[in-house]
Amino acid sequence: YFAAVDCTGHGVSGAFMSIIGLSLLDELVVNEGIEDIDKILIKMREHIIEDLQQTGEAGEARDGMDIALCKMNKEKVEFAGAFNPMVIIRNNEVIEIKGDAQPIGYYTGEQIPFTKHEIKIEKGDMLYVYSDGFQDQFGGEKSRKYMAGRFKQLLLNISSDTCQEQLQTLNDEFENWKGENEQVDDICIIGVRV
Repeated sequence: YFAAVDCTGHGVSGAFMSIIGLSLLDELVVNEGIEDIDKILIKMREHIIEDLQQTGEAGEARDGMDIALCKMNKEKVEFAGAFNPMVIIRNNEVIEIKGDAQPIGYYTGEQIPFTKHEIKIEKGDMLYVYSDGFQDQFGGEKSRKYMAGRFKQLLLNISSDTCQEQLQTLNDEFENWKGENEQVDDICIIGVRV
């Protein structure tokens, strides 16, 4: 199992949500033995809503998290997401599997079950899960967001490099893009080579 999780809030509230999310994953996978990743996300959502007593009333904090959760073995990867996607680079092609458009936490829309995707993996595939911090960064000549399309192209461009080279390129690209702007969000990018 591996996951990229982006919790709401900054500072103490963000740290609090991170602790809750990590504890829930540990409880559900290790202690309760839930193996289906879509069911893990459903249970996480139920716990967050119950534990934070979220009712959807006006003015109530909408704390929660976005997540890309993966379970992988030698033949396949299973993916379920709350907003966050998974990207596979295979044979110089970007394959994006989108997460469901709902968070882990209270949501004003209809709360539907999360979707479990099963994808056969091939030797040489590069898998990425990430938060939106990189693509939401303001920068460049016109101080605009980096954007998802540009970020996926960057992943495609670096996917054949070693992991250390990819990390260096990501760091350099982010700093060059950001320039003098403040960093707007935390960044989490996980890459797995098959």
